Amino acid sequence: MTTTTTTLIEMERAMQITPGSKELFVDLAYDAGNWGGTPCFGGNVGGDHASNGHLTHLKKLELVTTWVDDDDKTCSWVSFTDKGKAYAAAMDIDLSWIDDEIG
Repeated sequence: MTTTTTTLIEMERAMQITPGSKELFVDLAYDAGNWGGTPCFGGNVGGDHASNGHLTHLKKLELVTTWVDDDDKTCSWVSFTDKGKAYAAAMDIDLSWIDDEIG
């Protein structure tokens, strides 16, 4: 196993992330580029009952935060925390380009 693989496994064990939550996280991370870094939950990814629970899990793990625009309450925007960006990086997903001030 490579160091990156070992680190990823250790992170996931420590977080106790579920397979469904991990899948949602990866989908949101890949979708971030379509939304300027802050994907709309329910836009291209998520929005069903099961993904709502997975999003709550990701928030509890402090991988993401969500917010709603005061002028447009049609979706919840997902922002990646530093911890979330580090987790993505461990999976070779680069989110370092995302502005920390968004959301």
